[in-house]
Amino acid sequence: MAISFQRVQPGDLITADLMNQIMSAIETLDGKVGSSTTTGTKAVITGYEPAGAVRPGDQLTIHGQNFGSQPSLDVVTINGVRVDIQAGSSDQQLIVIVPAISNIPAQGLYADLTLSTANGFVKDSIFIVQQTTMPLTGLITVTLSPKSTTDPLDSDGSYSIVYKLLAETTADATYTIQAGIDQAGWSVTAPANMQIPTSTSPGSTFEVPVQLSIPKAATNGTKAVLSFTITASNNPGFSFGLSTNITVGQTLTVPSDAITVSLYKVFPPGKNVSSTIVADKTKPGQKFGAHFIATTKTPGNYTIATPKVNNDPTNKWTVTVNMSSADFPTTTANQQTIIITEVTAQSGATDAEVDITVSSKDTSDTFTLQQPLSMA
Repeated sequence: MAISFQRVQPGDLITADLMNQIMSAIETLDGKVGSSTTTGTKAVITGYEPAGAVRPGDQLTIHGQNFGSQPSLDVVTINGVRVDIQAGSSDQQLIVIVPAISNIPAQGLYADLTLSTANGFVKDSIFIVQQTTMPLTGLITVTLSPKSTTDPLDSDGSYSIVYKLLAETTADATYTIQAGIDQAGWSVTAPANMQIPTSTSPGSTFEVPVQLSIPKAATNGTKAVLSFTITASNNPGFSFGLSTNITVGQTLTVPSDAITVSLYKVFPPGKNVSSTIVADKTKPGQKFGAHFIATTKTPGNYTIATPKVNNDPTNKWTVTVNMSSADFPTTTANQQTIIITEVTAQSGATDAEVDITVSSKDTSDTFTLQQPLSMA
């Protein structure tokens, strides 16, 4: 029921009794406000994705309500370990990564999950099981094998090009193989896939034969680029490859395996497309990283030459080594060293290639990777 008071007219006497009524009404209203319960604003967990068991390293999405407009300020712990709130979180979902947990029994365990927000504290539990497989990491170095043909690559002929793979990987995996040639009328055939088991240092060696056919119409001196790429079927980002220059009428150059260099990673806005470094034409002039792997067969001292860009008459491409020193030592056989470069392509850049050269300072051994560049 509404509380009513006698209205005061101009000139009326305001009595103590009237003031006491007003104060009593205010106290009554304050008591009602203070004792009322506000519903629908407390943090609530309604479910998880995935809904069943999770493993350390898995992404876990916590679904619910009232997590707050700034989820990065929320605090989530799993088995007592605080975990970071990942991008994509919101008032209705929090994305986290299940942390490493030691001594998980074979049957799994229920771990406490706690959530602290501005809208309250929630305690729940999730079921965690052992991590049964290692994530796939490591390197696969791709080079030409000496078993490749030594005959001149003449027209109207078919030739065996053999690729050598040196794999250091943390998990068994199936890989897809792609081989291509940039000349119309030429053909390349290769195995569709292969298995590579877990391979620890100094790595395991595999060979993959590729058959190259050159048509009769190809004239001596015609140039082509043969690309070879091997990619983990369950992880498209785990991909390695090699581009090889072919000239009709000439023999294939198979370098010594004392030093090998291969493309490892290309970072945005660039990308690795069939072992070609591709710059984003919508972002001309923007610098991006490209990493290579140098594998040195014998311990010693090595040096990286200044990258040389070829077939770039208007100087649209820039490739530089971004390392504290061009010299590096190796202490073990088949040691792998990351070469960090930065690439820039200006507007209008056309297809080119860059020489990445590593040489021994102790012997005459040297290796040059002719790395294709493109803009798309």
